[in-house]
Amino acid sequence: MWFKASKNEKLKAKAREDYEEALAVAKSNARESRVYCVRVALRCRANIDTAFVRAAREVEVYEETLLLALANGAEKPEPPQADTFQLVKSGADFMFTYIPERFAEKIFSVAGAYQTQKIARSQAITQVQAVADEMWKELGLIENLEVVRFLREEAGDESGSGDAADPGNHDG
Repeated sequence: MWFKASKNEKLKAKAREDYEEALAVAKSNARESRVYCVRVALRCRANIDTAFVRAAREVEVYEETLLLALANGAEKPEPPQADTFQLVKSGADFMFTYIPERFAEKIFSVAGAYQTQKIARSQAITQVQAVADEMWKELGLIENLEVVRFLREEAGDESGSGDAADPGNHDG
């Protein structure tokens, strides 16, 4: 069957290719390779933050819909699933970002557990950061990029000692 790939499908494919290219050059000591890997990692950080928020919202809606269905004797809704692609704002534009499915599923799981109060905020921060650190290692980064800063800031606001927000964009 002949068909033309949609613009979004092409952009998603490019995001995946960028990640795979970063993996391929991650072991290189060339400056250009390191810069490329950092750029991709910054996109991954934006993906993780967006995925966490999206997953928490989807789990919240699912839980409400499930309760209504059970109360009304209706069929259970399909549970939400992790998505490897996220649409994020980069400067004035939007772009698709990609993380591998194994990471996306872990982020989704932690966000769902946090949203349903099965784990505390500090546990969610620690667990998501561990997933991100594993990704940074695969991408050959020496430094670890901080993820879910919004959760850290909420925790700081509640204790009265919040950090300043990161004014930079997530694309690099």
